[in-house]
Amino acid sequence: MKRAKAPQSNDSGKSPSEEIDTSPSKRPRKVTAQEGAERKLRKLLTTDVDFLVEPQSEYALRTELKEEGGVTESALREALAAFLNRGSLESTGQGIRRPRLEVPDVIVRFQERLSFEKIAIMRRHAVNPSMRAGASGALVGIAAQQAKLAASNDLDDRVQWFCLSVEFHSSLLRHAGIGELVTDLQNLMWRIRFAARFPLEDAQTRESVAKDHMRIAKELLTVDDWDRYWSMHKNEHIKKPLGRALKQLFSIDDVEPYWAMTLELAGEQS
Repeated sequence: MKRAKAPQSNDSGKSPSEEIDTSPSKRPRKVTAQEGAERKLRKLLTTDVDFLVEPQSEYALRTELKEEGGVTESALREALAAFLNRGSLESTGQGIRRPRLEVPDVIVRFQERLSFEKIAIMRRHAVNPSMRAGASGALVGIAAQQAKLAASNDLDDRVQWFCLSVEFHSSLLRHAGIGELVTDLQNLMWRIRFAARFPLEDAQTRESVAKDHMRIAKELLTVDDWDRYWSMHKNEHIKKPLGRALKQLFSIDDVEPYWAMTLELAGEQS
């Protein structure tokens, strides 16, 4: 039985990384066939929470997606290999499926994110004012793009909104001079989303997060109490997603004991 096709929406054909380009004057490069196939997979995993919950053979999956059009079988093969390599999908004896996580896996993933973002935030005070202004400007640009998409009901826009969230947090690392951790953070955020089968965020949530991102971006220019700033950031942007993942995956309502475990694992104080 074939998977029901997702509702159609405007499709620009761009990969998330291109649509996120914060330098409007830069001419976007041409999308490769593999990037197009990856974009298709990412959209399906984000918009259809039942897609690949149960394992499906790679051949059957490639055939089905190829028949829907827009991608070649070879590009799909490369895209699937990339998703498997990043941990965005898993291979089992029965086929390919979404990643599955247990509670300890979730704690470790969020401890990693906590550690990555703490390095980025706490290194800001060592950055000279001109570099800090440039970083803040880039983050403001991403938050502004999110705000524009917040009220849209278009599926591509809603997926793109989350791509921008990933890029926002990636940019915190990139502009703090720790770009080597960017890919790890991106893979981590997507793996959690696919495993938890998060539904697309509603307009109110998208607007709230975009405003919060804008505030963070602007405060980077004026903050003088970095410990207080980090405490606010970890509670808003790491603790809340942890609670959402625990609720979605395991029906756990009380995040506090698991947040305490995450902090302890990261060597953090509550």
